Amino acid sequence: MRALLLCFLMACAFAQAPLNLNTATETELAALPGIGPSKAAAIVAWRNENGPFARVEDLLKVDGVGPATLVTLRDRVTVPEPAPAATGGRVDINTADHATLQQLPGVGPTKAQAIIDWRNANGPFSSCDELAKLPAMGPATVASLKGVCTAR
Repeated sequence: MRALLLCFLMACAFAQAPLNLNTATETELAALPGIGPSKAAAIVAWRNENGPFARVEDLLKVDGVGPATLVTLRDRVTVPEPAPAATGGRVDINTADHATLQQLPGVGPTKAQAIIDWRNANGPFSSCDELAKLPAMGPATVASLKGVCTAR
């Protein structure tokens, strides 16, 4: 019975959704097999310096991540396509509602609300780069919005 329970728990652990390389924290990345704290820090540093990963294979550009690590991680990580880019449209951060803002890469409910709260308090954004003023928006998130964000 114990062996069956252990197998079930292990299956549940492996059935988790893949981790988004563009939004994952160092702690989340460090928990991946073959990564650990120093590679996780290198991944986040690369993302902060170069912007979002365009594809999972971009992990090979990170110091310390080689082909064997990529094979191990391929099914455990993802780089989702941004929804607005797929349709050729851009999201206007000055007029978009809460749900529409969440279509932007790296923007979930909390960041969407932060954008709305900031524009309600300060008026319209002059550019998408101005999102960097929000404490909730890090450089990687702001960089990931290039091409899918506008401020009209």
